[in-house]
Amino acid sequence: MFKQFLQLLCCAEFWERYVRWLEGKGMEAEARGALQRQVEVFCKTRPEAHLFAARFEERHGRAQVGGVGVRKALLGCNEGGLTQL
Repeated sequence: MFKQFLQLLCCAEFWERYVRWLEGKGMEAEARGALQRQVEVFCKTRPEAHLFAARFEERHGRAQVGGVGVRKALLGCNEGGLTQL
């Protein structure tokens, strides 16, 4: 059961649903914290997670922060950080 829980945490879709739920409740700061955990801890190698975080930031008027997420997704994510072009 613990292994299934860990798989769920790594699932980008789980985090996206959780962030949308928090956002719907007007909890923007909590949603931003959840996104930060998603892209820095649980789903850091998933480009779609970074794109979702970028769209969230752009929706909330933080286009420059969103641009960083787009850049990470486009360059590719790996365990050691961004790959070099």
